[in-house]
Amino acid sequence: MPKRRVRVVTAQDVAKPQREVISVDKNPKVSNNLTDNEKRARRYATATSMGGFSFRNADTMDSGTSQFYSPQLSTDFLEKPQNLRERRAFYRFFYNTNEIIGQAIDIHSTLPLSKLRLVPPKGKNKHMNEYVYKYFTGMCEDMRLFKTLIEITHEYYLFGNAFIFAEEDDWKEHCEDAQIATKKEEAKQRSELLKDKFGITDKDPLFKGWKKLLILPPDQVRVSKLPLTDEVAIEYMPDPETRKFLTSDVPLDPTDPSRKLNHSISNELREKVRQSGVIPLDTNPNTGSHVYHLARKKSQYEPLGVSIVERCINTLILMDK
Repeated sequence: MPKRRVRVVTAQDVAKPQREVISVDKNPKVSNNLTDNEKRARRYATATSMGGFSFRNADTMDSGTSQFYSPQLSTDFLEKPQNLRERRAFYRFFYNTNEIIGQAIDIHSTLPLSKLRLVPPKGKNKHMNEYVYKYFTGMCEDMRLFKTLIEITHEYYLFGNAFIFAEEDDWKEHCEDAQIATKKEEAKQRSELLKDKFGITDKDPLFKGWKKLLILPPDQVRVSKLPLTDEVAIEYMPDPETRKFLTSDVPLDPTDPSRKLNHSISNELREKVRQSGVIPLDTNPNTGSHVYHLARKKSQYEPLGVSIVERCINTLILMDK
């Protein structure tokens, strides 16, 4: 067997550990570097607070809870209508397909007008009351006023806006100068007769009031709110076919039914459509034919109103999926 050497260690050979005394001039150096555990903890906390992911290994990742929220940038943002034209298309679709929305709009449009009646005014002069009642009754029948009011109310609730063009009955349009002078003289004599015999005051018996009320398509109307004023600029943007009809210089076929309508259009209107492609509309009722904007829930600084269906869009989209 090989010989083994054994070393004997005595108590004197064992060195006693000496405690290190820290003096003022000999402070230990503290490292500012993070340990490995601190680095891993900080990476995980940063990824979690930012709503990102923290990687534990090559195949697994841990997702954190996102703290960012925006009602306009939600996950279903692209499913909602992005502009005014698309919103109006959604309103039409749900009115035609959803029984609750359709019935609600119909009730709002017809029920408030179900008891609307035209009655003679109250006054001391019975002849004057009857004369005024007959005048406005004839004008309402010519305009089909009650039917038009239901259509206006339907437009008001469904889209939040109704653009009504009131066309004045201009009797001078198809008369020559001699005929105009003759009719004015006859109207003057009639006005004097009504005043002397019945006490009726009518300064212009030739004025027939409004001829008709037309509802303009909202997608073809542009409204501009003028800052620091109450004035509003309203323009009508005709569709391509109407624009071509208004600006075409090609003579029409004599058998074309729109030939008379083409001749009645003024050159000034044609020139405006050629230059800008739009037709500016008058908003002053005292100047004759004009357009009136009926808006729902509109603030003073906003150009357009809000549809009654707007607050139901999110629920309707979820129901329709």
